[in-house]
Amino acid sequence: MKKLITDKTITGLINDGLDYLVVDDDTIFTPSAKDAVRNNGIRLVREDEVPCCEDKEEGCCDVKEAVAEAVKDVTCCGADLDRNQVVASVIKVLNDKGILNDILG
Repeated sequence: MKKLITDKTITGLINDGLDYLVVDDDTIFTPSAKDAVRNNGIRLVREDEVPCCEDKEEGCCDVKEAVAEAVKDVTCCGADLDRNQVVASVIKVLNDKGILNDILG
């Protein structure tokens, strides 16, 4: 399934404090998204290249993997979901994997 990336997608990444976007062979960029990637220094990475936490905090990579899984689940059908749907999906996956309680401490 093709995944369309718009400038709104890139703005969301920036607002979330991310400087990379996971892409694959089915990722399509609008011209404005290409400009936003270039102008904001967003790195395009494959799923196996997703950077882990720089501080190597215990369980950090587990959280990143869970978040990536949740985002993939809610974007797999090319739907234009709002932020609340994505957040709800991330929280559900973190909870299902038993990571949420560790985060909330």
